[in-house]
Amino acid sequence: MFINLAMSFLSSLIQKKQHLRPCQTTVTSPDGRVHKEIIKDGKCVHLPQTDSLAPGYVVDTNPDLKVALVLPGLCCGSQDVVQDVNLLHNYGITHILSLGVRVEQFDGFEYKFVEALDLPDTDIVSFLEPSFEFFKKVKDSNGCVFIHCNAGISRSATVVIAYLIKECGMTFTEAFAYLKERREAIRPNDGFIKQLKQYENSLKTTL
Repeated sequence: MFINLAMSFLSSLIQKKQHLRPCQTTVTSPDGRVHKEIIKDGKCVHLPQTDSLAPGYVVDTNPDLKVALVLPGLCCGSQDVVQDVNLLHNYGITHILSLGVRVEQFDGFEYKFVEALDLPDTDIVSFLEPSFEFFKKVKDSNGCVFIHCNAGISRSATVVIAYLIKECGMTFTEAFAYLKERREAIRPNDGFIKQLKQYENSLKTTL
């Protein structure tokens, strides 16, 4: 009896499916190609047309050109800033530290790339130390460094907060608030925040 009921239900579904209106959908593939599909008679049909090419992601047409002045000789922000040479000159920037993002390089600036993944389990010490070494080099030459990652939100903010903790004697809470006043968009990932608090504690134990 159960089998008969199931077969009857399946037959009813098939009949109703045949009466559904065709549904047309615009599909964007990962490589950016756009085409239309239609569901007809239970089958997906790729409509005959010339595929148009469009980005397979949301394009940010508004570059982030805000430069946060953190300390004398230390600025931070997004990677968009380092593509604007006039802006770099206006802020007196002489050195550029790139965290996990390679950028086009221009004459007149010294660049350093440090590998850094924006993942909660990435060991921040792996990119803190080389960053601090570069900061020292810039400071000794009376230059000004601009530090960036992709959006200037997580990795670069983490380095700057750690630097404020180490060199300015701030607590994590103080350093975070200090930087957020200058760059509101900052938001280190949760793993980095946890490690920054551990970093603060580790510095206390070495005093």
